[in-house]
Amino acid sequence: MTLGAVPYVVVSLAVIGMLLMVMGLIIGAVLQVDNDMMSDPSLPYSPERGQTMGMLAMCFNAMGFMAVIGAGIFLVMNGTQSQSGEI
Repeated sequence: MTLGAVPYVVVSLAVIGMLLMVMGLIIGAVLQVDNDMMSDPSLPYSPERGQTMGMLAMCFNAMGFMAVIGAGIFLVMNGTQSQSGEI
């Protein structure tokens, strides 16, 4: 088992975390506009738009979990690599 993958996982999770923070601001602004459009009685609001915004929020919330699961899979795959030591 090698420990060479641990720094890669730490750095990648840090970068993904920063990316999620920036994307969180964007998703928050999109959902705020959607909520404003929903409360405006002069505009029609379709159920499909509501379902799409719900799916967008759910997918964004799942991205952090998928990053952690992917990092765990990468560490397990790297840890199970056998090295024979033969030349």
